[in-house]
Amino acid sequence: MTICIDIRNLAQKNLSGVGIYTKKLIENLLEIDKVNQYKLFYNSKNFPLIKKYYPNVTYYDFKKSNRLINLSMKLFNYPKIDKMVDGCDIFFAPNINFFAFSKNKNIKKIITIHDISFYNFPEFYSKKSILWHKIININKILKHFDYIITVSNNTKYDIVKTFNIDESKIKTIYLGTDEPKYNIEESKIRSEIKQISKKQYLLNINTTEPRKNIESIIKSFIELKDNGKLKETLLIIAGGIGKSYYKILEIIEACNYKDDIKILNYISEEEKQYLYQNAKVILFPSFYEGFGLPIIEAQKYGKPVITSSNSSMSEICNCNSILINPYNINEMKFAIINLLNDEIYEKYANLSLKNSKNFTWENCAINTLQLFNSLAI
Repeated sequence: MTICIDIRNLAQKNLSGVGIYTKKLIENLLEIDKVNQYKLFYNSKNFPLIKKYYPNVTYYDFKKSNRLINLSMKLFNYPKIDKMVDGCDIFFAPNINFFAFSKNKNIKKIITIHDISFYNFPEFYSKKSILWHKIININKILKHFDYIITVSNNTKYDIVKTFNIDESKIKTIYLGTDEPKYNIEESKIRSEIKQISKKQYLLNINTTEPRKNIESIIKSFIELKDNGKLKETLLIIAGGIGKSYYKILEIIEACNYKDDIKILNYISEEEKQYLYQNAKVILFPSFYEGFGLPIIEAQKYGKPVITSSNSSMSEICNCNSILINPYNINEMKFAIINLLNDEIYEKYANLSLKNSKNFTWENCAINTLQLFNSLAI
């Protein structure tokens, strides 16, 4: 069987959740599957190919800019992806993109939908992002695919309800995480992060987008400081720069504790692991998530997590984290103070480790391969 995988999203310099999923899934698929042939296609001059050699993998470079390919597929339904890779039995798209296919009905097409927050919560997105999603038209895309993978049951039910998709066409396959790495080379860690890690800190790793509710995290921290709590504790916000970035900087600049709130922006994989390893508590009170990968990443390190009781987060945590109403700052404050109690802290640290064992990239790849094989029969 020949499986074609769209890896265009790996062209990003700094991989986000969807890029991490694509990379880790493919790496694990190729480790466990020595039988099927894989065709990985992209279109970028400086593309970071998967470093390890696999005899059953062929790369296809479209040698065109993403903008040109996307425009041509949207306006002219051309070029045909399956023809450009010389045919395939299964076509797999790990995220939403522009596609064009021939009329070959023998090709089974599968797509992963991580969430539809852009559809249900447009207020969290920029005008540019909303326009992009309107142009790409997810409803139309889903009709061209034979099967849909979702990363949580919550996303599955969102799709069924929103787009009236037959539930039998959708399979939930959870994401995974890597095993913790504690022996990180100090030379790969910024001196600022080394200094931070000598103190007690609360950690949020996210892009600074409105959906991530980072403003409420900062306001909760400030109020606790005002009340004489968290005297020796820092708040660390790390991740990509998003729509909320400058608003967050304004809030920090206006408060009395700006030296205790650190914005690190993008961090390397080693720095992320280092921050998880040394954090006291992880804060992840998003308004909506399709999965919530940082929750499981933190739990792998045995860190207690405060997260939201909505969308996929309660499903992924399964009562192994403290769940709060993300719109209620008082609940967040109460949860933080509770976790500073040694007995409660130890309880949730153990629950975190236990829950994290349910999520591995190997399991994600095995379940995905089983779906591929079932559709080829």
